Amino acid sequence: MNFARLNTGIIITPQNSSIVTSISLDTANDAVERDPTSFILFGTNETIQSADNSVGNSEDWTAIESGDFNLPDSRNTPGTVINLANYT
Repeated sequence: MNFARLNTGIIITPQNSSIVTSISLDTANDAVERDPTSFILFGTNETIQSADNSVGNSEDWTAIESGDFNLPDSRNTPGTVINLANYT
């Protein structure tokens, strides 16, 4: 849960180098209006130096993909998988 409302995000660091090829979110158990409606996926090959709970600007990020989420109104429900054209 993120209470920052707009332009919020998370940094995920996989154990090994990887290429993100899809994204999906599930709905939570609360209000529909709190579900995200869009996304921008960024990536970096740099070691993450940004501190936890920071704005994550200690690295150079590249926009990979953006789009809209059309999550179901049902609570605790998987959303559609969005496949990405990402080869980097």
